[in-house]
Amino acid sequence: MTSFSLNISPCPNDTFSFYHLLHSESALDLKVTYEDVQALNSRAINCDGDILKISFATYPLIQKDYILLTSGAALGKGCGPLLIGREPLTNDQLVNAKIAVPGMNTTAFKLFKRFFPNADNVVSVSYEKIIDAIISKEADAGVIIHENRFTYKTHDLELIGDLGQMWENHCSSLLPLGGIAIKRNIGTKVGLAISEALRKSIEWAFINKDHKELNSFIVKYAQEMDKEVMHNHIDLYVNNHSIDLGEEGKQAVRNLLTDELDLSIPHFIDELVS
Repeated sequence: MTSFSLNISPCPNDTFSFYHLLHSESALDLKVTYEDVQALNSRAINCDGDILKISFATYPLIQKDYILLTSGAALGKGCGPLLIGREPLTNDQLVNAKIAVPGMNTTAFKLFKRFFPNADNVVSVSYEKIIDAIISKEADAGVIIHENRFTYKTHDLELIGDLGQMWENHCSSLLPLGGIAIKRNIGTKVGLAISEALRKSIEWAFINKDHKELNSFIVKYAQEMDKEVMHNHIDLYVNNHSIDLGEEGKQAVRNLLTDELDLSIPHFIDELVS
């Protein structure tokens, strides 16, 4: 049996999606590592890993060595990163403000720079520490992702801008956040098998949302232990496009990667099949 490294985040959407694949009999031998989104992007940039969750914004940097699966993606509407602060800031104030972002290769950072191009005083902070950085005044504002969008108001922080809504207004498209990339040298046949196995894993999770072991697995790795927040996280980031991107999802990724100056045309595993 061929062994592959699998690098994903500990976030509920990933553990929900991969649980059945990792806990059922499979022809795939996967060695799993859980890492922060920027760490995953950096790993992919260094060509270190067989199967990885990446920010779609990272794909132009890795497309020579990796190809995208059509399953396992996080995209949709109303799910984008949020720019928050201790108080509302104007565009002029943001120019001189210190902004915490969850990594320079993330889709969140790409969106922030797309809509606030003159805000250059940015610092990379692990996503789960951004709210603390704002509260402690280490940063004036920050771009939050994942479950933090459900909890920031409990810290009396203010919404400055909804980057996802700005994107939707900009191009009337779904917002693609992250997807699964595999090394090209794995080959089309095995790549399609991995994509299909992940698709079935997500379908199983949808059918078995109340499965005790599934939920225990999600809780084990979640940064936010509140069960309502975890389930809201899954409901927001895992949907039919996670099972299969479809043409609408693929076009959303193309829109993101051809916006402005990136001009990178993404490649999907199923498009290699003649």
